[in-house]
Amino acid sequence: MFNTFTRFSELASNAAGKTLDCRLSRISWPREVRFSLALLMLLGVPAVGRGATFTTSPASGQQLTTTFSYTGTGLTKNGTIQQHFLGPGGSSSGTIQADSNGNVNWTYVYKCTDAPGTWYDWIVDPSGWTSPQVTNVVSANASCNQSYTVSVSPSTATVTQGGSASYTVTVQSQNGFSGMVGL
Repeated sequence: MFNTFTRFSELASNAAGKTLDCRLSRISWPREVRFSLALLMLLGVPAVGRGATFTTSPASGQQLTTTFSYTGTGLTKNGTIQQHFLGPGGSSSGTIQADSNGNVNWTYVYKCTDAPGTWYDWIVDPSGWTSPQVTNVVSANASCNQSYTVSVSPSTATVTQGGSASYTVTVQSQNGFSGMVGL
């Protein structure tokens, strides 16, 4: 069944608060399509180009010391948002729940196990909208570098009861380390 609107005028506002004046003079839509569009708008499902955004700040920093903030806006209200991270150390993903306004916010401090380099991050909304990638350039933190290594030779020895064995323990400085090591 089709409905024909000979005049349709509506004022609406977008997420930025700008008023939009929509006027259609003669259009026919199946009732199901009109209902689906109204339902999507009611649920807050964004359409591509409807103003959804994804940002990060700062753009660069060090492992362990820089807190990176991520913000998504204009997303599906209360929707489960997919998070994706791709960097020199591999990739990972997760989910975060959008609030009742369609926003997500989280922070992350890169760990020593997160490889330094350029990380590409993006989100996917339940509507199918995929954000453009944002990047974080993560530099190595000196405290993430190994300070020293310890080795023992021989790695095994057989000792009879009452006997003894000798081992050599070697401590090797790494990355300019010059401190004391207690054994």
